[in-house]
Amino acid sequence: MTNAIVCVHASAGSGRQWSALARAFGTRHVVHAPELSGGATRSSLDDDVAIVEAAIAMAGAPAHLVGHSYGAAVALLAALRNPGAVASLVVYEPVAFWLLRHDARGAGVAEQLASLFGVTLTTWPPPEGSVAAGVLAPGRACVVQAGDRTVGWLGELLAAIANDHDVPAGDAVYVAEIDLDALSAAGGGETTHARPLPRFPTAVRDIAMLLDESLSAATVRGTIQSEAPETLVSVVEFDRYQGKGIPDRKVSLALRLTFQSGERTLTDPEVDAATTAVVDLLARQFGAIRR
Repeated sequence: MTNAIVCVHASAGSGRQWSALARAFGTRHVVHAPELSGGATRSSLDDDVAIVEAAIAMAGAPAHLVGHSYGAAVALLAALRNPGAVASLVVYEPVAFWLLRHDARGAGVAEQLASLFGVTLTTWPPPEGSVAAGVLAPGRACVVQAGDRTVGWLGELLAAIANDHDVPAGDAVYVAEIDLDALSAAGGGETTHARPLPRFPTAVRDIAMLLDESLSAATVRGTIQSEAPETLVSVVEFDRYQGKGIPDRKVSLALRLTFQSGERTLTDPEVDAATTAVVDLLARQFGAIRR
């Protein structure tokens, strides 16, 4: 089976931006160009990753992913979550700005840092005359606020400044300055506690479930994680198959379940019982059948 190409558009773009690529590769590959779920104020990163996962599933074989700008970040996350379903990944235009900043689409590095302090961030274009406006590229810059307190800024460094520091022409440099004292004050001084690394081994079980083809891998994974036994520490999809032996409108989804206890080594009967609990959960929620 010929590998399909799944193209993921930029935030301000649409699937139509891939028309030239579809014409160029259409004689040898099936080209999917899904529409993401909307503007930045109406969608989330997980929503868009789920859309791309569904397009990958339609391919029926490991697909080539191509992502542009924000779409590159979406494609990257889809590939990381579904490694067995992705043959290759190509990204262009910098994705670092999307991964640094926080907005309604999801958590970037800045938001993940703020979450350690129990703080929710908002971002705004830098005002004229501010430090950020003087060193960051227009359209790829923002100031970061926690409530009414400005806690930093982030974005793409102006090309002229990058060139003055011997950065090769054409290479984008992304920078961020976050005031940790301001974050701590905005978070009310709550203490974050660290846990020691587990001392006991993991146990792995692989299962294959027959599901409706309309179900995304993200939906299945989220359901498992929300109701699974406490000993389940990881669930990863490693194969999605449609073809010979699979009924119409159905898909075989292979999942790798990893179990671990922080208190002792799990026994085989305990791991088997926990695996059965996951299978039963999917049967109740989705009518899934274990293969």
